[in-house]
Amino acid sequence: MGESSGNTHMSTIPSEIMSHIFAYCLPDEDFPSPSIRDAPLLLARVCRTWKDLSVLTPNLWTAISIDGIDHGFLQTPLNEWLIRSRTLPISIQLTYYPGPFLEIILSHAPRLQRFHLTSQPPDKGASHGHHSVNHVNQFIVSVLNLAGGLEEFTHVGFPSLVPRASPLPEFTPQQNLRKINFRGRPFFLTFKQYQSYHLCELYIQNDPSPNHLLHIFDHCPLLHTCIINFGQHRGFPAPWRVRTMQFMKTISVAWDSGDATVGPFLDQISLPRLEHLTIDMYRCNPDATGQRWPHLANLLERSKPDLKELRIQGGPMQVEDMLTCLRLVPGVTSLGGDVLMVYKPVITMLEVDDGSVQAPLCPRMETFEVMGPSANPYNVIQMVASRWSCAATTRRKFHIAKLTEVKVRWQAKYLLEDPGIMKYMEEGLKVTVL
Repeated sequence: MGESSGNTHMSTIPSEIMSHIFAYCLPDEDFPSPSIRDAPLLLARVCRTWKDLSVLTPNLWTAISIDGIDHGFLQTPLNEWLIRSRTLPISIQLTYYPGPFLEIILSHAPRLQRFHLTSQPPDKGASHGHHSVNHVNQFIVSVLNLAGGLEEFTHVGFPSLVPRASPLPEFTPQQNLRKINFRGRPFFLTFKQYQSYHLCELYIQNDPSPNHLLHIFDHCPLLHTCIINFGQHRGFPAPWRVRTMQFMKTISVAWDSGDATVGPFLDQISLPRLEHLTIDMYRCNPDATGQRWPHLANLLERSKPDLKELRIQGGPMQVEDMLTCLRLVPGVTSLGGDVLMVYKPVITMLEVDDGSVQAPLCPRMETFEVMGPSANPYNVIQMVASRWSCAATTRRKFHIAKLTEVKVRWQAKYLLEDPGIMKYMEEGLKVTVL
């Protein structure tokens, strides 16, 4: 069809309908790349009328992914792209940025709703690297100060390339900020005294200070998701008080060094609405002298949450510590653990015994994940068999849920080659090798 004929038909279609068509043709990605081979630029190259309609459809231009090493982007200036979005909130993903892009982004910062920044690694040379890091810090602070409508901020840094002389960056979040994700570089959030913030999701994977984290909790009572990765030994938090996080539903705490950080941190929080809990201590081993590690059990006892998912990997807990934790979460439906979880004295308490007068621990469990090797993998097989084939009267008496899935990271062949497990799989049991 010729262009003139196409324009005749298009002129009879209201621009509002065409705007919806353009919006529907956007890529699935949250941050479309500025490529002439994809929408919305591709649509604008069909003919003059289509281009005019695309320019008049601002929601086509509210998100963009910029890669500083993508020279093809020069065909469409960033400023022009963002101007087409008019006054709508915008989302920007910036990776390996060149300098000129920063000023353009700052000029549109008041409209930022989501901003994902991957910092460019400093060039060789300590002085230049130090300058680059400081430039990044200054840019981030400027964005956070100007972006009053910012709801989501992600910063991915490169800690191994940051000069030691680089100061710890300090950021003050805006009131509307809902999600923060810091990976790689340490940071420090500052808050106005006696002021609460609307932060709901916090992801920190760069060795935060426990005191700083507790400080964040003090100012962000609406937090419902918190993923924390402690790194090097940071010492005890200063004893103060227990903070009750009324809206926290998901928390994951990981660390790869001694317990001097995490145990006291857990002692200072209460999570009454917690549903998903992950404790990752894969580099920590139980105390050889048998010393107990009660911090997790104390948290569960203090919080009394209706927990649905519990995953524990590694750590200094003893058998009694683990059993105490499992007794405190009778409603858990998804349970995962490694060596200690599948240790005979522990996993036996998860087995269903038709002749017993007591219910097994975690009777509502539907999914079990083996996160580490077992000295005797048949312990897992025996527990699965007891859960799958228990008598209907026992299941009704103790309200035992049907075990529907077993996830395995280690020694999967023992389960997959076991005749009983093979039979259960034919009957509907799902075995997933991770």
